[in-house]
Amino acid sequence: MTEANLLRELLKAHISLDNNRFYTAAVALVAYHANLGHIAMAHELRTLMDSTISEPVNPVPAELLGPIFPKVKLEDLAVEDGTRARIERIVLEQRKRDDLHTYGLAPRRTMLLIGPSGSGKTYTASVLAGELHLPLFVAKTECFIDHGASVLRSVLSRLPDRGVYLFEDLDEIAFAYPMAAAQVIATYASHTDSVLVFTSRRELPIDLSLVFDDVIQYHPPSKWVAMQVIGRNLNEPIDDSDHIGNVVCDRKLSFGDLVKACKTAKKDALLHNTKVLEIELFLRAIEL
Repeated sequence: MTEANLLRELLKAHISLDNNRFYTAAVALVAYHANLGHIAMAHELRTLMDSTISEPVNPVPAELLGPIFPKVKLEDLAVEDGTRARIERIVLEQRKRDDLHTYGLAPRRTMLLIGPSGSGKTYTASVLAGELHLPLFVAKTECFIDHGASVLRSVLSRLPDRGVYLFEDLDEIAFAYPMAAAQVIATYASHTDSVLVFTSRRELPIDLSLVFDDVIQYHPPSKWVAMQVIGRNLNEPIDDSDHIGNVVCDRKLSFGDLVKACKTAKKDALLHNTKVLEIELFLRAIEL
């Protein structure tokens, strides 16, 4: 999120007298300047916060990382058309949630994304946050693996602000506590104004799957999706003349593998001051 958007968020929170929202935006502004290397400014803002802004009534639970303000949008998400359409529907309902509430209807707010690692599930949560201009909070997976549904209940009962909340690897507790997990999610999902995104690497028990507004299957990148990802990350259109798509599919490369290989190709071009086409460097990078 840009500084202008953060200032806008601060002003909206001030006007609405929403202390939690104001505190979240102020923390994000401090982080923004710290990430840019503006250490003195970040320190000054933090000092002002500590002296004038009270801690939020609902602080961020220790089990959550955030807030994070992703800049990615729907056009940055490379998925099959059917998956994209369902994500677009969620974004639309969230944007029109006030209209839906007028007629006694609720927007979709809980989703379960099922698929192998690197297929784009986590990235989807970032896209939702970016499109809806909401902070992203990520649950610490180890907390839920160690303590199960009780920690899930504790976190969902203390969500600090409207945002996108990502709970990864739900299958780690779902098979051990299927009924407890279903009851917790169903109970708190009906009372939140946030978007709750859960991911799993395998199908969950049917009773648990039924509590979600959307269950979306993710798959390793197809040839068409892989070409999209590579072209976007290398900043140049590509065709299949070098059978790149076939190479990706044969090697069963994940979304994460593709992005990593593209970054490696860019680094190689910079480090070696080479004029070799980046796409050739990409083919070498996937061997690393």
